[in-house]
Amino acid sequence: MKLSKLKIKNFRGLNSNNNPAWTLNQTIWTKIKEANEIKLNLARRYVHITNFEKAHNITLSGGKDKPLKAYQFVKQIVRDKEVPDCLKWLDDIVGKQEILHDMDYIENNKQT
Repeated sequence: MKLSKLKIKNFRGLNSNNNPAWTLNQTIWTKIKEANEIKLNLARRYVHITNFEKAHNITLSGGKDKPLKAYQFVKQIVRDKEVPDCLKWLDDIVGKQEILHDMDYIENNKQT
């Protein structure tokens, strides 16, 4: 079984809010489950309900500065304060791997 590529032909009109990310979540989750049947905890998924920029109040100027803005965001994080979700997920990836963003999580947090 080849898990390295997902072929998606048409993104438009696949769900009620025309957001391809929500529609693709089921396909992605299926592939994650298939990978984990091959080897336990081989694949995991972490989901921002909003995009990274909105979730962390980052303003981009044309989009080309996204890597720089993400770097600047990470540099200003203070661990003693409230830790943003993306950092919790990084800790989870290299740690206990307890965070589960399964299809129930996606459906319960779906924005319309």
